[in-house]
Parts: sequence; C-alpha cells; structure tokens
Amino acid sequence: MYFNFSLFCIAEMNISSSTGGNVTLSCTLASRNIATKLGLTVAYAVVFIIALFGNCAIILIAKTKRRIRKVAFNFFIISMATADIMDALIAVPLTVIYFHNGPLWFGGLLGDISCKILHFLNNLSLAASVFTLAAISVDRYLAIVHVLREPLSRRKVKLAVVSLWLLASLLMSTYLIKYKTLLKEDGRHHCHGVWVMDDGAKNFRMYQYETVTRFIFMYVIPLFLMAALYSLIIRVLKRRQAFGENMSQIRIQHQNVTVIKMLVTVVLLFAFCWLPTHVVSLTTAFSYEKILCWPISLTLTLFVPSHANSAINPCIYLIFNENFRKGLKDLLIRCRKTGNRRIPTKKIKQWPGSSTLERDPNRGGIKGYFRHLSKEKTSDSDDVYDTRL
Repeated sequence: MYFNFSLFCIAEMNISSSTGGNVTLSCTLASRNIATKLGLTVAYAVVFIIALFGNCAIILIAKTKRRIRKVAFNFFIISMATADIMDALIAVPLTVIYFHNGPLWFGGLLGDISCKILHFLNNLSLAASVFTLAAISVDRYLAIVHVLREPLSRRKVKLAVVSLWLLASLLMSTYLIKYKTLLKEDGRHHCHGVWVMDDGAKNFRMYQYETVTRFIFMYVIPLFLMAALYSLIIRVLKRRQAFGENMSQIRIQHQNVTVIKMLVTVVLLFAFCWLPTHVVSLTTAFSYEKILCWPISLTLTLFVPSHANSAINPCIYLIFNENFRKGLKDLLIRCRKTGNRRIPTKKIKQWPGSSTLERDPNRGGIKGYFRHLSKEKTSDSDDVYDTRL
C-alpha cells in the first residue's frame, strides 16, 4: 500500500469540505525544496539499482542453480523477488516524479487508464509481498513442527503462489475504481484517488475506513500470524535440541534454524520499514491538521524505508543462505567469461582446408611432420617431399 502520491493531496482536497470551511489551519503544506528533492532522488536511485539487480539475481539463481531449483520452498522466494522488482520498476520512479512534479498527470483516456493501472500495480506488489510472507510462515510451520506430514510438492507451491497473486489482485482491484484523473481550475490534470466526487466529507470518511482496513489486513494481522507461527517453530526447535539425535537430524535442524533466522529477519525488517508509512497514513486520515505542520523533508523521508525494503530482501537471502551466495558467485563468473569471449582476439593465419593436426606438426606426429615438410621449398633445392601414405 503506497500512500506517497495521494496523502497530502487528499488532506488538502478534503480539509475544507470535511470541516465545512469554518476551521482555520495554523499550518500549510510546505513546498519541496531543491535539497530535499536532490537527496531523496539520490536515495531512491540507490534503492532502484540494488532492488532491481539484486532481485533479478535471486530469480536467476533460484531458476538455474540445481540444488536451489529442486526445493519447492524457493518458489515463495521467487514470488517475493517478483513483487520487489515491481516496486523498483513502478513505485520508485513514480515517487521520484512526484517529488519534482507533484500529482500532475496528463488527460485523455490514456491518462485515466495509466493513473488506474500504475496505482493498482503499486499496491498489488505490496499485497503479494505480504501474502507471500504469511504463506512462507505457514509452510515453515508445517515443514518443521508437523515434520511427519508430507511436504508441499512443487505443484502445490506453484498453485499457492498463483492463488496469492490472484487474491492480492482481487483485493487491490478497488484502486482501479478509486483512482482517476481530475481537471483542476488551472487547466491541469491531477491523478487522485477519489471515492465520491460531489461529497468531500463522505469521500474523506471513506478514506479513513480504507486506511484502517488496509492497516489491519496488510500489517497487523499478517505480523501477528507470522509472529505466532515463528514463536511456535522456535519453541519446537529448542525442545528437539534438548534430546540426543544423530548427525543427520542435527544437520537438518541446523539448516532449519538458519532458514528461520533468515525469515524472522525478513519479517522484522518488513515491520520496521513499513511502520513509518502506516503512521503517516493514519495521521493523515485522522489528524490531517498535524501532518501539514510536519517538515516536508521529514514526511517524505518516512516513505523511503518502505521502498528500501525491496532492496534489503535480496541482501538478506545472500547473507543467510550459502546456496544463494554460491549461486551469485557462479553467476558473476559466467558473466565474466561471457564478457571475455566478446573481446576480439588476433587470428592466426591458417592453411586452408587443413585439420588441426595438419596445422601443427608437433601435434600431428609423423604424418603431420612430413606433410609440413612437403609444403616447404628450400632456397637450395626445388625438391618436394611426397608424404602420401
């Protein structure tokens, strides 16, 4: 759920309508200065590069590394990486554009469609990421706590990933209805999320309901579910560690502990990165007078961690998973070899129609040696050696 495009616009649009125009605000939304624009643009450029190349590398490793490719669980990792790539390609560039141009858009049918689609994809990437994190916690719970159960097959995991994306698309389809281009008094088009055109007070109440609903279902409930399941998993692992086990079971348990550490880190960083964004959205929905008094640089900076989360996830996979580190090393080696092949090399003049052994007398044995002599003519004699055997 991305709020950076419409939060301040919604507040400014609905303050007068929701208060009846009788309340005088002590603060107004400050304009973005050059230093703020430049600093945030650089920060988002770094996030874009790391998120795009890091998550693309994760997908390539998961699809090409044989040991990783056979594990059904890694389809969830691919789903997470895909959602993070969507964030890097859509949300980050649009955020930078907002810094410089605000909510300005272009009119016509194409402008209206692009306004709907881009905001839909923005929120779809977040919903898919959250649902995938929740599905991962359920999968690890079944695999570790209920170890006697048959593990999920590759087909079931693929079906679960597709179902998660379909569910996320269904829930975020409201953005296809809500967002539209509006023609302002100055003749410019703006892209806004508006539920009711003629009733500003009702529109703002709808925005409040929407903000609370998104906060509960996209942040509170998933975090509570993941915290509960991982707590049960950690307790079970500690209980098993107290009993004597053979070396194979100890190795498997060590692998499970490493995976749980990685996933708990992902969840904690998700909670930390997205909390400031939800705080800003809730403040805008229920106390928009205060949000206008905040420094604009602080308010816009609070959105950076939410987008930076897409660049942090691939780094976590590489830190905690040895197979991904080896896969990245192999990928870099292949890229280096491919680059070396493209370097032009000096071609050696060869005899036409001759084989490798015939070109090199040292490798051609007796036949190659005499064939080499037959092609040479000394300055003292015109004799030619016939070496046909």
